[in-house]
Amino acid sequence: SGLGTGLGPLLMRRWLGDSKKRLMLGISIGFFLTATGILGLGFVNTLPAFLIATFVRTFGTGTIWVFSAVLLQIMVPDHVKGRVFGFEFAALTLTESISVLAAGYTQDAFGWSLVTVSNTFGWLGIVVFLLLMIFFLTTRDKLHRYETNGQFS
Repeated sequence: SGLGTGLGPLLMRRWLGDSKKRLMLGISIGFFLTATGILGLGFVNTLPAFLIATFVRTFGTGTIWVFSAVLLQIMVPDHVKGRVFGFEFAALTLTESISVLAAGYTQDAFGWSLVTVSNTFGWLGIVVFLLLMIFFLTTRDKLHRYETNGQFS
């Protein structure tokens, strides 16, 4: 998993560049790759397939993590960066905990198999990707204005 998280942000930046708009696009693509990798984990039955699905998943999560941190560093005023990054890390920890709790609960309470849980969370990730793409497409003009004059309007 370290290979995907390490290579993901590097290759995505090389491919997309580092403008704010492209970083947001990279985050959206990262969500798609993460969800695709999780879906893939639900269908694997060999070690090589597992490793490929894990690489795809971590390629996406690494991209999300690095690109979102870079966007925050660029866009957040210096005097509140510590609070924003503290909140971001707390939110990450909370959402990771909730997702692990939900995965375990669905297995215990509903008798879902690992494949069912993986597929459900993978499709949920695809929904998040689609919502992010809608957000990206509806706000890209505002982001372009922010890049040119420094203000959202």
